[in-house]
Amino acid sequence: MRRSGSSALTRGEPLLGNEHPAILVCDERIPSPDRDAGSARMFLILEALAKSNRIVFLAFNRPHGIEYEQALWKMGIETGEAADYRRLIKQRSFAAAILSRPAIAGAMLRAVRRADPKLKIIYDMLDVHHLRSAREAALTGDLRTARESEKLRRLETRLARSADVVWCGSSPDQKIMSRIAPGVPSVVVPTVHRLHQRGPAFAEREHLLFVGNFSHRPNEDAVHFLAREILPLIRNSLPGVEL
Repeated sequence: MRRSGSSALTRGEPLLGNEHPAILVCDERIPSPDRDAGSARMFLILEALAKSNRIVFLAFNRPHGIEYEQALWKMGIETGEAADYRRLIKQRSFAAAILSRPAIAGAMLRAVRRADPKLKIIYDMLDVHHLRSAREAALTGDLRTARESEKLRRLETRLARSADVVWCGSSPDQKIMSRIAPGVPSVVVPTVHRLHQRGPAFAEREHLLFVGNFSHRPNEDAVHFLAREILPLIRNSLPGVEL
């Protein structure tokens, strides 16, 4: 580990020379790819980008310990605090900035644009957040969630129209964004997973596994619905099944 001379807050040793483009990536946290799909997606995006670009990754939050950050350093990715982005933009010649998730892009996009009007900005939305909230509001009738959905819709629309390129998590998301931000280029960058060897054949398996990060409201709702509504029905046919 080292502290870069251009900023006391960046860490890691770039593996590529200055002839390679520099890209600034900002997200809410250091990726923890063994814990959630969003982190796995971002980690593999960073890994791919780092093969031909000099990457500086800025996070708003860090997990306890530095193991996840060290994994980025091994790829030649420098890391730092999100609060240091203005100084870095002024000191380095970035070709592009990737702002991931609406909360991060909402906090940074205008300021990044002011810091370097020529910088290409990619808004990495992951998914259409306002659509998820709208569906939750329709299901629950909760007015606060409905207001949250409308607020997110306005934010995501502004961010998409202000960016140079939008990264969408799926083709349906891309179609939605093309309607609310017509003319803005967009590409699908889905959740990425490494290939693994196959496990036991289906006939050799038993029981059920639910995969989900419970800090994500839809996952919390889904596992409650699974346990309360679906599992009792399954146990009518499979009394010994475990979840």
